[in-house]
Amino acid sequence: MFSTADTRKMYELARWCWNKRFFTLPVSSTLAKPLLDTIFKTSTITDFALYSAHDYTILALLASLGIKEYPPTVLSFSSYLVIYIDTEENNEDKRVKKIVLNPQPLDTTGTVTTGQELVLYDIL
Repeated sequence: MFSTADTRKMYELARWCWNKRFFTLPVSSTLAKPLLDTIFKTSTITDFALYSAHDYTILALLASLGIKEYPPTVLSFSSYLVIYIDTEENNEDKRVKKIVLNPQPLDTTGTVTTGQELVLYDIL
C-alpha cells in the first residue's frame, strides 16, 4: 500500500503527464474531433445520448471542447462527462452550453461519492 504522500505525488505526476499529452500539444484540440462531430450530427432537440468511453477519450473530448488544462482531480474508475448541447428548433444551430465532469464518482472502496469533485465548465 502506498502512503498518502506517495499517492499525492503519483497523482501530481499523472496530472502533469496527462496535461502535457492532452492539453498542450498543437494537435490536442483535434484528437476527439471525429467523435465530437458524430455527437453533434446525431443530436436532436429531444435527444438524450449516452456514450461509454475510457478516460483518454474523456480527456480528448475536453481538449476538443476547448478546455485548456487537466481537471483538478485525477480521473478515476467510472468517471463521466456530461455535455449539454443547446439545439435550436430548426435542429441546425447547435452549440455546447455546459460541460459537467465527475472525475471520481466512487471512492477507493467503491462507495458512491457526494459529488464534491464535480467540475463545471460554462461555455460561452
